Amino acid sequence: MKKLILLLSILTAAQITFAQADTSFNFLRNTSIPDFEIAKAPDSVTVTKKDVVKRGHPFLLVFFSPDCEHCQKETKEFLAYKNELKDIQVLMITPMPYAHVKQFYTDYNIDSLPNFTMGQDWAYHLGDKLRPHFFPTMLLYDKIGNYITGFTGNVPIPTILAAFKK
Repeated sequence: MKKLILLLSILTAAQITFAQADTSFNFLRNTSIPDFEIAKAPDSVTVTKKDVVKRGHPFLLVFFSPDCEHCQKETKEFLAYKNELKDIQVLMITPMPYAHVKQFYTDYNIDSLPNFTMGQDWAYHLGDKLRPHFFPTMLLYDKIGNYITGFTGNVPIPTILAAFKK
């Protein structure tokens, strides 16, 4: 009996640690990437959806915070899987002060990821529209910009890639 309880406890803990599709984003079904305007790192130039999103490529929108350990870990995974992610457009945004964004951009060598754009959502327009509850929050969109699914917390890159293939 003790072994059965231990096994159930381990399975429950394992279930909790693996990221699952976040059903709290169901309100996004049949929606597309909203318009946005951000201050892009490293030069603080203002860019919009039409500057960042290229039709014909899947799109990953990542809400992050530079001081979030989970976001730092996810960014390291992005760097480790940069070849596998090369055909996916990625926008990492945060409402945090621009100086923090720029420092994160530099510290994590984001310029080595040509398909990544990072910036500050200074007016929190995307946050208001998409309502992320945790950092990191990742929203996946298909090649024509339609919402696929969302994840919160650390998500293994193979899980993200598999979600794009569904």
